[in-house]
Amino acid sequence: MKRCFINNKCCSFILNFFICMSIVFTHNALAKGKNYADQSKALGFIIGQQYTLNRIKTEYPQLTSQVSIAEIEFHRSFGLAERNLKNELKAKLADYPSYINRVRSEAYPILKLQKLSYEIANQFIHEVRVRSQGKIESSILNTLLAYQYKDNPEIEFIRGFKDIYRTKGHAKSKGLDVQIEYPKSWSIQEGKRPNIIKYFNNNNGNGLVSAVIMTRDFLKGMQGALTKHEVKKIKTKKGSRELASEIFSKNTVSEMTQGMNNVRDLKSKRIVMDGWPAAMIEFIGENKRLDVTMTVYTRMY
Repeated sequence: MKRCFINNKCCSFILNFFICMSIVFTHNALAKGKNYADQSKALGFIIGQQYTLNRIKTEYPQLTSQVSIAEIEFHRSFGLAERNLKNELKAKLADYPSYINRVRSEAYPILKLQKLSYEIANQFIHEVRVRSQGKIESSILNTLLAYQYKDNPEIEFIRGFKDIYRTKGHAKSKGLDVQIEYPKSWSIQEGKRPNIIKYFNNNNGNGLVSAVIMTRDFLKGMQGALTKHEVKKIKTKKGSRELASEIFSKNTVSEMTQGMNNVRDLKSKRIVMDGWPAAMIEFIGENKRLDVTMTVYTRMY
């Protein structure tokens, strides 16, 4: 089984199959129109948690030191997320103070009615400390992680906030078993096109960075053009290297940018993965959808 990592943005060329993982970064006006439901939910979670901790300090002063420890641990883990969430919502909402007041006025009465015995208070403090380790409902955790590591997304991966996906058994995998680790804050969805296995998107599916795993059967597309001897040869490393010399030639690499306009800064280089020939292709181009033109940075392996 072969492994590849989104943070290294790599994939594999395996026998006559091509695994393409394309990392695409876009920046355009669509970002301003993103639905902020996930951000609101995550921020509401933090506001509600802090309300209960403050209530514990008021009703059980003897637990103040334990509450402070829980607050410090949670802030260390997700303090940046809270700040970045607030800053983004301030930028999106014309009347941010009224929005925050509304969230509090809706949440506080409900939280105030909840029973808070000494035992329950202790349990909640413990729960907050567990949350600091990332033990939170995934829909909220993914948003918190995205905003906690907004400026340094690779740190999310380094600190172990990641999930694993395997292509084994997928109808579009064509028999290949590839394992991929990807950041926990990224969403994962089924690919809609025939050769796309999975589609990944950062910021819990609301971001402008995406990746796809795609398989293409080169031999199937070359039926009739190759003899049985040539097919057999391609399945050897020597034959695969010869094929790669044609597939990854300068002219062919340029063809891989078809569908993009104003392609520039095109770079490519030959690499080796698991002993098999491969290539990296990188370029900037423009893609138009309806009346919106997006500038796209793409790197493919």
